[in-house]
Amino acid sequence: MQEIAQQLMAARNADKRIAPEDYPAHILSNEDALAVQRTSAKEYGAIGAWKIAKDGEGTPLFAPIFTRDICRSGADFSEGKGIAYGVEIEVAFELTKDLKVLPLSDDALWEAIGKVYMVIELVRHRLAEPSKAKGALNLADNMGNAGFVIGDEIPKYDRSKLGEAVLKLDINGESIIDGPARNGLGDPVALLKNALKGIGEHCGGFKAGQIITTGSFSGCTYYPVGSQVKASFPELGSEVAVTL
Repeated sequence: MQEIAQQLMAARNADKRIAPEDYPAHILSNEDALAVQRTSAKEYGAIGAWKIAKDGEGTPLFAPIFTRDICRSGADFSEGKGIAYGVEIEVAFELTKDLKVLPLSDDALWEAIGKVYMVIELVRHRLAEPSKAKGALNLADNMGNAGFVIGDEIPKYDRSKLGEAVLKLDINGESIIDGPARNGLGDPVALLKNALKGIGEHCGGFKAGQIITTGSFSGCTYYPVGSQVKASFPELGSEVAVTL
C-alpha cells in the first residue's frame, strides 16, 4: 500500500495524473484503500473535513479533506494554476462533538451537529481515467477530492428535506442551473448515519470542528482554472462562490 500511496501523492504534488497503464496491478479492496488514505494523511497533515458517499450496495465510503485544501467563500483557489476542477454544490455538517459511531438517537446525532453549510467540493482526480480504475483505487485517491469551499451557514432548514433545494449555479456569469435540485446520494442525514456505521478510528474518526460534506446537488462538471463559480440556495438563504 505504501507504493500506491507514494504514487498518488507524487501525482498530487506535481499536479499530474496517473495514466491507466501505470495504475497498480493489484486490485485494491476497500480496506487497502483506507490504508492508503491513512498513509497520505500522515503526509498532508490536519484533516479539516470529510467527503462521504456510499456504493451501489450501500457500503459507507469516506475520504479526508485536508485543511490545506480548504478555503472560505470568495477565495481564488488555484491562482490560475493547474488542470480543470470538477464543481459539486453540496450541503455539509459542522460537528461540535467527536463522532466515531452512530449515536443511539437522532436527538443525540443533532446535538453533535453544530451548523449546516452550503459548500463547494472541488474534484481533481489523480487518475487520468478514473472509470478504468480497478477495485477501490478511486477510494484510495480520496474519491477525487482536491478542494473544499465553505460558504454561508444555512440558517433555517427542515431536517427531513435537506436532500432537495432550489439551486442557482452560475459559471462566469452564465446560468447553468436555476431550479429544483436533489442530492444525487439522497438524504444527507441518512448518508451521515451510514458513514458512522463504518468510520470508527479511521484517520482519527470524525472530530469536533470538522465538516462533513454529503453529496452533490449539481452533478460534477469540470471547468478550467480561473472560472468564476457562484451558487446559492435562495430559499435557504445561503450562497457560496469561488474562483477556480
